[in-house]
Order: sequence, then structure tokens, then C-alpha cells
Amino acid sequence: MQWIEDTAAHNRSPAYLQDVAQTRMTTYMGFVSFTILVWDHIITFGDEVYPRNYVGHVQADK
Repeated sequence: MQWIEDTAAHNRSPAYLQDVAQTRMTTYMGFVSFTILVWDHIITFGDEVYPRNYVGHVQADK
């Protein structure tokens, strides 16, 4: 039964390894969030800079 106890002790990671893993996950999620934000700005840039319908818009045919 000693090998079961050794295996269980081996599977427990030290606290610093968990901290490193959580820090990496936070960094990855921040990068993904920023990438989505930039992508949204890129695909909607034309709608924000050249809006077609807004208050005070004057049509050219009048």
C-alpha cells in the first residue's frame, strides 16, 4: 500500500505550481479578451465613423 500513498503525494502539486498555472490562465484570458475587443473595433469601424442614420443627418436628394 506504500505505492498508493506515494502516488497520492506525487499528484499533489505545490502551491507555487498552482499559482503559476492560475497566472498563466489569467494572462491567456486577458489576451483573448483584448483580441476580441480589437476585432470588434475593426469590424465595426465603418459603422462608427460613417454612421448612416443619426439625428441631424441631411439627405443629398433634398
